[in-house]
Amino acid sequence: MIIQSLAGRWEFRQAGTQDWLPADVPGGVHTDLLALGKIPDPFVGDNEKRVQWVAEQDWQYRLMFRPEHEFINQPHIWLVCDGLDTLASISLNGVHVGNTANMFRQYRWDVKSLLQSDSNALDIIFHSPVRYAALSQAIRPLPGVSQALPGGPYLRKAPCQFGWDWGPQLPPEEFIAEVMKEIIRDRVAGTEENPGSYLLVFWFHRMMRHVALFPARGVATVTAGIVWRPDEQSLTAHNLT
Repeated sequence: MIIQSLAGRWEFRQAGTQDWLPADVPGGVHTDLLALGKIPDPFVGDNEKRVQWVAEQDWQYRLMFRPEHEFINQPHIWLVCDGLDTLASISLNGVHVGNTANMFRQYRWDVKSLLQSDSNALDIIFHSPVRYAALSQAIRPLPGVSQALPGGPYLRKAPCQFGWDWGPQLPPEEFIAEVMKEIIRDRVAGTEENPGSYLLVFWFHRMMRHVALFPARGVATVTAGIVWRPDEQSLTAHNLT
């Protein structure tokens, strides 16, 4: 299996601002801000209250990358995202590829027509889970634990991230999952042979994220889902295959 890892140095910024900041991949919004000294350690003292603004904002991640030469001539190149947490919009070279609204599932798109042989720009915008939860809660209140931010049950997102009696209210905007390349290889074993197909893959280990491009033997069908569209402030059914 050939893997082109895109892990390493990315850029990120608060949506709507001009300045790009360095980001380490794997990583996430809170950890990147903490590494840059932009926020205090949220697990020290009452710093949890001082960093609430982070989850109330949208954040954009960007990577410029070049695919290896043998990839670009293949008939299919799939962008596969596992564990995007949670509300995200993905674009490649300025073209919107898809949205996500569930940190527990996989999303996949064929990006063959968008991938360039030289430089490519991959953008991921994470939308505020706090704003989404508040908007949903205002329409129809949904009960949750008393120590949590209201509206959390409306998202397919780990409930403890919104707060619990044992944990802080720090809903992250990042990549969380545990799908390594060996698991992906097992998943495609026994499917129809597609030697010309490549998967551009995000795989993650706990709080870490990775991106890679590698050949695959077939692609499993992705089911339809409910997509959050931040520009329309709406939830819609969407076929993600």
